[in-house]
Amino acid sequence: MAGLPNTSFNDKYFCRFLTRHENLSLRIAHASNRKKDREWTTTRCHEYIAKLQILKDQGFLERPEQMCNLDESAFDTARMYDRVVARKAVKQIPSQFDGTEKEYVTVLPFGDAAGLALFSGKLQVQSRLDGTFNMCYQAVNSSGYMDQVLFANHIKKEVFPAITESKNVIFVDGHFSHVNWLLLARYCKEFLKETGKRVEIFCLPTGQTNHLQPFDVSVFGGIKKKWHNYLASRNVVAGGMVTTDTPLSHLVTLWFRVEGCDERFAFNAGECLKSGFEKCGLFPFNPEVIRATVKAHHDPEKISRKFQIQKKKDREKLFEVLHENYNYASMEDMEEIQKIVLLKAKGITPGKILANALQKRLFKDAPVKQRRVRNRQLDLQSGGMVSQDEFVAELENEEAKKAAKKKSDAAIRSARINQATEENVAANNPKALTSAMRKIAVEDIEPKKARKAKKCEIA
Repeated sequence: MAGLPNTSFNDKYFCRFLTRHENLSLRIAHASNRKKDREWTTTRCHEYIAKLQILKDQGFLERPEQMCNLDESAFDTARMYDRVVARKAVKQIPSQFDGTEKEYVTVLPFGDAAGLALFSGKLQVQSRLDGTFNMCYQAVNSSGYMDQVLFANHIKKEVFPAITESKNVIFVDGHFSHVNWLLLARYCKEFLKETGKRVEIFCLPTGQTNHLQPFDVSVFGGIKKKWHNYLASRNVVAGGMVTTDTPLSHLVTLWFRVEGCDERFAFNAGECLKSGFEKCGLFPFNPEVIRATVKAHHDPEKISRKFQIQKKKDREKLFEVLHENYNYASMEDMEEIQKIVLLKAKGITPGKILANALQKRLFKDAPVKQRRVRNRQLDLQSGGMVSQDEFVAELENEEAKKAAKKKSDAAIRSARINQATEENVAANNPKALTSAMRKIAVEDIEPKKARKAKKCEIA
């Protein structure tokens, strides 16, 4: 641009741009799925609010001590520098780290109580807990992702003993380890019988945790940013690099602010989690906050009244013209003509419609295969209670069917083996059997005395 002193859009220009516009700031974007955003409609939002209202009426959302949110998050140990100072013409600048850049540890935090760290592998290494002050537990599995058994056992051993209220609710997302698991529902029933304290597991709507789950809304974003800055600062300290076997001591130091914690990188999880519950409309319970999560440009039902009235007026004008000039009076005729007008606006002529119908008739399109829908999972599009009696009964019935099928298959297999044994014994052909079955068949055919006589003759 002629006449301007600075014509390049570089870092200097960007800094001056932010200085001129005080209402703008540099933020970190989060991943948002368009498909899932379109699925979060006003109807499903109202269904979700109705389910929360039931919890509110039953006394589960009265105090903050009654509510808990559990969610896993992966913490990596490799942090690359975005920018470094080097000589010109150097194309590749290495950034060293321990292990591989894809190694991580899955952490399941639980407020101020001890959390769970999950490693991928087969052995539990005791040295990983050094410097954790008994504030963290470790577990291992082959994948490094949370599974159903670990999640249920962690709730039973760590979450249940920390519960003080008579009515409690745990909010989780729709991960497979949180739902469709009968063991967790049984643990909740056993805890109720032993202590008289009721615990309900409430699963948040599927795919909507980015604006409905407290940990995702207010906690993990800030923690991950501080953790990455902490990794970068440790890489320049002699012997201070965070390795794949030492992340727990650093996480505990930053999470619980123990001795030696650098306040620049300390996590403020407690206050952020309280803010997350408020932003999600869970405590204090606020339906208006939850309704605001539905985006107008994604929900076809959420249209302003102005456009609805305008459409209605246009339709009435069309009906008046057709009635006065062409004597169309019935509503069926009006609706058919309106469809034709809308198709014409889209560029679809009546000739195209007739040609398409004729083509289908001539080539005889194959009928669409109708599949029978089997409801094996809890419908979580608008959230749901995982520990409700109906869902638990469905899981128990499915488990009973699996056990019966397993028993039936075992009986059929045993009957086939017995039948094969009898046939080969009758045919006096023990060679066709396995070694164990051959021994049984020979014992049935030849008495012990005859075998001894044979041995004596051979000797």
